[in-house]
Amino acid sequence: ETLREFALDQLAGSDVGSEAWAAHAQHYAGVASAERPHFDGPHIAASFARLDADVDNFRQALRWSLPHDRRLGLSLVCDLAHFWWERGNWGEHRDWHRRYADGGENDPPEMRGPTLRGLSLSEHFDGHHDVAQALAEEASRLARVRGDRRELALALSRLAWQETYGEELHAAQRHGEAALRVARELAEPAV
Repeated sequence: ETLREFALDQLAGSDVGSEAWAAHAQHYAGVASAERPHFDGPHIAASFARLDADVDNFRQALRWSLPHDRRLGLSLVCDLAHFWWERGNWGEHRDWHRRYADGGENDPPEMRGPTLRGLSLSEHFDGHHDVAQALAEEASRLARVRGDRRELALALSRLAWQETYGEELHAAQRHGEAALRVARELAEPAV
């Protein structure tokens, strides 16, 4: 561990260090992206085991990406969201979504929407229901504006779930049915 800390200190102050961290972050973003399709299939346990082995590398890639390559970090947050949630790492799910949502008004909409949707779920479980609903509404709006049908189905489903909890049952039914319609049009079981 001492040797590792020394090496990290040496890299931190050099141009080589910056290039190395960029390459590290890109590699681990690729690892997470490659595993994501397995989250809904029969190979989920093996996929999660592979991700478990690299959790510290993912954290480091996220820390580096936040100030240096926000788009890469957003992609990594979205790719790891289901993994954190299913593993019961709710605090990590919430913290990374918050870090990337804060100040992200200029983020690409295709990445901002899923980040807000993920944060909505965390805010719900933290007891911030009004915040959770507002985030789900914004995620739905962004998906509509972009014409992203898959994300729209997911965001509307999240919104309906939040409205059900808030006893806004008519709105929940309307959004839930809309989510179901879009999901059926896509014919994608994971949605």
